[in-house]
Amino acid sequence: MQVTKIAKNEYVKWLLNSRMIVLGCILILMYVMVLQPLKERAAMMGEPLNLLEGYIGLCNSPVFLAFLPVLFLVLVSDFPKMDYNMVFLLHRCGRRNWITGQLLFLFLADITVLAIVFAGMVIPLLDVGFWYNGWSNVITEAAQRLPEGSSRFLTDLIPPNLYFQLTPFVVAVRSSFLMFAYFYLLGVIMMFGKFFGKRVIGLIVSALLVVLGAGASYFSVSVMWLLPAAHAIVSRHYTDFYREMHCSMQASYWYFLILILLLCCGAYLKGRKLSFSKITDIE
Repeated sequence: MQVTKIAKNEYVKWLLNSRMIVLGCILILMYVMVLQPLKERAAMMGEPLNLLEGYIGLCNSPVFLAFLPVLFLVLVSDFPKMDYNMVFLLHRCGRRNWITGQLLFLFLADITVLAIVFAGMVIPLLDVGFWYNGWSNVITEAAQRLPEGSSRFLTDLIPPNLYFQLTPFVVAVRSSFLMFAYFYLLGVIMMFGKFFGKRVIGLIVSALLVVLGAGASYFSVSVMWLLPAAHAIVSRHYTDFYREMHCSMQASYWYFLILILLLCCGAYLKGRKLSFSKITDIE
């Protein structure tokens, strides 16, 4: 009961924070950079789009993928909130419950951001889209029916190795799960750094993972599989040949699960010995 109250209080304060305006700004940017070009090319071909194709393209492009983790880091930049009110919370509910409540809040924040991004990428396509577990002709026939410059945008957004081997529903579910794990991992890294009294270190490490991972994924460097970004992009797992993969989906699931569990265990161990002198965020 105490855990849910802590998570609820943090969640409500987070939703009312002025930083949430950034989420709206990013959605507008994503519309201009992803959805508007998609709709223009659909109009050129006289074909409808699958409602999920904008969201799938956003989650599977190394270029656009950098925006989402950075957005999440901005929205939870003070996680976990550690001010002098926390002293009373620790006395009342205990350190373990407080940490569990923070992790539950991170779970809720993660789900909320993904749900809003999903809605923001699907709703604007309602007037030109359809709901079906199959790719649109805009994606599969762009190379034959559009000029090279226009078709190149679409193949970069949703590459052939993705739509030849998987259906939109499968890609959307896998992308959402991996993106959730990616965001949660970044949040736990921030918590781990905060518990050592180094809030900036946690932010810097998370930001470096995002930037380096996006760069390595964009240039397809082999070292990308050491970083979480590549594991979060479904299209990077598949080669151009059926049934051959650069990295299995199961390996990526285990990658995120093991790292998150290790960091959570480390946070619990460190949190048990957390000194009040580490509380540096003064309201």
